[in-house]
Formats: sequence, C-alpha cells, structure tokens
Amino acid sequence: MSNIINTRNLREGEIFKNYKALCEALNEKVKTGYSKQAQLKEWEGYFTYLKDKNKFIILKILDDPIVKVEQRGGNNKLAHADKMDEMLIYILSKQEDGELLMTINRLLLEMKMINENFTYGNYNQSKVSAYLDIEEAYFEEFFHLTKRTFKSNIDSMLDRLERKSMIYWNKVKTVCIGNGDVIEAHRLATKEEIQLIMQVEDEVMIELGCEDKQDIVKKEMWKYYKKEVNKILSEKANIMYYYDSYNIIRNVGKLTRIANKVELTHEHVTLMVELNQAVQKQILTNMERRSKKSLEEVKSGVLKTFHKMRTNEKYLENGTIMVDTFINPKCECIIDEIR
Repeated sequence: MSNIINTRNLREGEIFKNYKALCEALNEKVKTGYSKQAQLKEWEGYFTYLKDKNKFIILKILDDPIVKVEQRGGNNKLAHADKMDEMLIYILSKQEDGELLMTINRLLLEMKMINENFTYGNYNQSKVSAYLDIEEAYFEEFFHLTKRTFKSNIDSMLDRLERKSMIYWNKVKTVCIGNGDVIEAHRLATKEEIQLIMQVEDEVMIELGCEDKQDIVKKEMWKYYKKEVNKILSEKANIMYYYDSYNIIRNVGKLTRIANKVELTHEHVTLMVELNQAVQKQILTNMERRSKKSLEEVKSGVLKTFHKMRTNEKYLENGTIMVDTFINPKCECIIDEIR
C-alpha cells in the first residue's frame, strides 16, 4: 500500500531549489528512473507544481488529496476503483442504446454513490441548512469538495474502461433553456453558446478580481459568481443554467460478455452496498484529513481564513450528518418535507 504524502511543510508559492530539497520537505526517499517518475505522478494527487529547470515551484496544495492504494501489478488506483468499474459495467450492459448521455449526478445516483437528496441539497443549500440546523458554510464546502472528489473518481473510471476498449467517452456542455421560471428544454450547447458561456464567466471573474474558479471558491464568492453568470446568460440567450454531461459510447459485445462473466446480474445489490460504504469512508476520511491539517496550521500560525471552520469541534460531526443525509442510500428522502 502506498504511503500518505505529508504536505504540512509546503507553502503555496514556495520554491525548492531541486528535487532532493523537495523530497526532504516531504520526508520522501530520493528516487531515480521510473520510480522517480511514479513518485512525481503520485505527488500530483496532493499538490500542483511548476518545474523551472531544477527548481520546483509549489502552486496549489489540494484540500482533498487523491489518495491511492497499490494494487496487483504495481498500478496505483483508488481503493474502490474495481467496485466502481463493475457497477458501471453492470449499468451499461443493461442499456438498450449504444450511446448514453448523463450528468455526473445522475451517473452517481445510478451507481448508488449518492442518494436522491444529494442533487437537491446541492442546489438548495440554504433550505437544507435550515432543515438540518447546520450553518450553510458547511454545506458549501461539503458539496464543492465532494463533487470535486467524485469528478476525479468518475473521470478516472471512464479512462480505465476506455483503455480496455469497453467505452469511448467525452464531456459535453449541456444547457437548460427557458423563460422566467419556465423550463423549455435541456439540450447540448451549440458552439456559439459555449463561446458565450466562457465569455460571461471571464467577465464575472474579472469583476470579482479572481484569476480562476478556485480563487472564487477561496474568496467565498461562488454563489454570487454562479448567480451573476446565469443572470447574464438568461438575459442574453435564455440559458437558465448550464452543466457538463458525460457522453458514453459503449462496446456492446464486450460489456455484455464481461458482465455475464462476473455474474454481476446476481451480485450487483451487494456491490452497490459495498461501493456506497467505500464512498462514505472516502469522504469522511478526507474530512478528517482536512481537520487535522487545519489544526496543525493553527499550531504553526499559518491557518488560512477559509480553513478556520475545519478546526471547529462540530466539523466532523456535521460531516457525518451530511454524509448520512446525502450519500447513505438508507436515508429517507427529505425533499418533499423541506418543500
């Protein structure tokens, strides 16, 4: 099993004169050849950096590292990657059409990695905040970071299946067209609409004095940013909101053959339970790691403002409640009650 990389000695913007100096800061062994390349690749799951000749410049330290475990054959991948692959193979083997267009939330729901409260909670954070009596800031962080983790996990899964020639996939921009509160259609965005979306995003980003979307989140302006972007798009092109969808073209013969071989038809219920439990564990482990890191930042006097919430004694308690409400399939649907 691969070790957890300790990044507490790193600071964003810090410059290390060479690879050896960075290894010392991370308490990592100096390696060569393929081992060094694998090590550098693993580090990218914890922080992003820029190489300038021999120097390493630390750009971003990730709040939720993409923690991987060593599998047979020396390949590193997510602990529950195989369960994800098998679950999607089962789902795709039951599809009648050769092509599947689905949002990430819909895909996560079909794979039982979230429950039906997740999407509603994401778009109605103030309402679920009042319902569960938890400050809205906790929901903002929970959904932002959980969605980012899910996106990484799903993209990696689709890449694995594509390498095996089971599927071909790509992301497509989808728009919700409407007038006022009336939704007229959900459809793929045109090239012109994609250009307009990027233009409006950039305009609002400049207005907020932010360099990128991560900067917007750090300055706690995400809700305002999305509201302004959607408002302008609605006025200019009747686009109420937009989102990414996965377009998956499947190799029908191979998927059916693999699904029959592993007898997923009879085992998928157990698989769904095990996968969901693994997802809950991953999210809670990420929250524990963030809390521990923030408490260490307090001791060293470098606590970031937007990390302060993670030092609260209720941080992990609230996280457990949110995981149970939005991830656990045994949780009752709260949508009608909130409405």
